[in-house]
Amino acid sequence: MAYDLYDTLYDALFDEGRVSKNGFLKTDIVEDPDCYILFVDLPGAKKENINVDYSNKYLKITYKNELNEDENHKKKYVRRERFYGSLSRSFLFNDVDANNIEASYSDGVLKVILHKKVEENVKAIEIK
Repeated sequence: MAYDLYDTLYDALFDEGRVSKNGFLKTDIVEDPDCYILFVDLPGAKKENINVDYSNKYLKITYKNELNEDENHKKKYVRRERFYGSLSRSFLFNDVDANNIEASYSDGVLKVILHKKVEENVKAIEIK
């Protein structure tokens, strides 16, 4: 498994545990012998606003949280820290079975399981 360039640079420049309004999604990645498991924090997210796609060895997670403008104009905010807009993050996985990926969302955490490709055993053939 490898991170994409954005993640590598971001992790090198900033504290990995930091979350900011710029779209960084806090993610833990666990590697097991058979799979990778991602845990992505999306507190308060609606499942229908989360997209998970896998293409060309990249897993892309996108979340869109739209602000209800009609309701927003009726409120006077003293302080506003919650994020509204789109968040996206991509991860590079070289050895994933694209047909065997699972995703679930519960208690504010998106869980994605990427099963690894089963390596074919190489068998020596006797020459007669």
